[in-house]
Amino acid sequence: MTRSGTAQRLVLSGSAGFAVTYEALVLTRPGRRLDDAVMAHTVAWLGRSPGWSSLAEQVLDAVSVASCVAVVLLLALMAYAAGRTRQAVVALVTAAAVASLAQVLKVVLLRPGSELTGVANSLPSGHVAAVAGLVAAAVIASAPRRRWWVVAAGSPAVVTVGVAVVASGWHRPSDVLASIFLAVSVCGCALCVVGEVDPPSVVGPGPLRERRRQRVAAGPR
Repeated sequence: MTRSGTAQRLVLSGSAGFAVTYEALVLTRPGRRLDDAVMAHTVAWLGRSPGWSSLAEQVLDAVSVASCVAVVLLLALMAYAAGRTRQAVVALVTAAAVASLAQVLKVVLLRPGSELTGVANSLPSGHVAAVAGLVAAAVIASAPRRRWWVVAAGSPAVVTVGVAVVASGWHRPSDVLASIFLAVSVCGCALCVVGEVDPPSVVGPGPLRERRRQRVAAGPR
């Protein structure tokens, strides 16, 4: 996932996916009706289940500003300790960019409300954008050979939060899709900045590992 071609494809596919989602499900009347219908069925299917409602509430409560900041700082620290300083910085910027862009797009995009419910459109979802941004940051912070594993491990978290916000009636499916596509596009941009990065075993140990090695070599005092 470190080749520039892959990064460019992520940017293009994420941007195209966002544009198609917005155009088809927000700006067209049939799309808005479909979006509302899927949300209504999801709420009826999952939202009325006491067990699911409790789980969804716990999941959404866990997605807070404090928890997201803590996770991204941990990711950056781990990357720095492994000698990937540039990736640590870009990971921080990536998570912040996805979350911030989601809020900006809420303000600048034309978002017609639902004809059926009269509820205003809320594309994109801030909760999903925050979690997807963390996954994107984890991809950037990780070693190149492990990035697809990070995507596989992080995707269920994004899907879980996405289902939770729809089943709780907070967001329509288009809001979730738009946030995911936004994170994919930003992740692609970040990979373009990071470029081809050698694994830590090639570039040498990180600063924390090097200090530990030096203390061991010096022996007891």
